[in-house]
Amino acid sequence: MFGPWAGTATGILLVTSLFAGIVAFHNGVNRYLHSLALRGSMPAVVSRTNKHMAPAVAGRIQTVVALILVVPFAILGLDPVLALFSWFSGLAVVALLVLYVLTSLAVVAFFRRHREGSRQWQTRVAPLLALVLLAWVLYLVVNNFTALIGGSMTTAISLLVVVPLAFLVGLLTESAVSARRGKNRRKTDQEPIGQ
Repeated sequence: MFGPWAGTATGILLVTSLFAGIVAFHNGVNRYLHSLALRGSMPAVVSRTNKHMAPAVAGRIQTVVALILVVPFAILGLDPVLALFSWFSGLAVVALLVLYVLTSLAVVAFFRRHREGSRQWQTRVAPLLALVLLAWVLYLVVNNFTALIGGSMTTAISLLVVVPLAFLVGLLTESAVSARRGKNRRKTDQEPIGQ
């Protein structure tokens, strides 16, 4: 109907949109690593920036992790779009939906404890509605995960297990950092003035 140019244009649009998505994910991961380092959840060196104030060390770490993930797919000759991209983009969707659900829950919990203002829509109704809708979307994504990633049930389960494991590692890391911060604060408070 459109001629051969439409196939070429579609290919170009697909490649440029994939590139834009990959750059966005790369930037998001860099910022997360940088923020975690600033609050002490990662080594301080990860918080370093370059002359443009970009999180350069976090960017290098994220690039190395990406290479570690990509190289096995290249060695095994797996299709990068059908295997690598679909698997990890599906995993990213589930992880982001979990974050969105937890964020909505945190908003509800925060405003329940801090009864500031009377803006019911912003403090209760909208966050609860978002929580319910996002939880429903998360359920649908997990329930149809094999279709999303184009893989087997074994692959789907292997990928989905990563999300709660990452959450657990994050909780343990944050607990250790908070305990260390509290210990340092108590030590500072106990030091005599003038020392």
